Amino acid sequence: MNSINSAIDKAGLTREDVVKRMNKTLGDKPLITINRFNKWLAPSSERDFPMMFLPALCWAVSSVSIIDVLLSPIQFKAADPQGQNLQLAAQHLKLAKELREKAEALMALKYL
Repeated sequence: MNSINSAIDKAGLTREDVVKRMNKTLGDKPLITINRFNKWLAPSSERDFPMMFLPALCWAVSSVSIIDVLLSPIQFKAADPQGQNLQLAAQHLKLAKELREKAEALMALKYL
């Protein structure tokens, strides 16, 4: 569950946002409620996260890091080297955008 919570945090989304995005990928009828999602992720819960929803979760948080954790015991990754490079490039583009926005905000403060 740590890998799921970590992926949600890295995506900058709330659990409610993740549930909405997952339901969006699963069709017109919402299959997942926030209560059900919270129960799946609760450490004390006897119910595990259903693997049938894993692709929707990965899409919702824009990451395959959860699958990488599952594959790590056999030293595999969810993407080939080219895919890993593309993922790294996307992370750098996201970081560059965030830094650009912070710089613009600081520049706006300078001229107040």
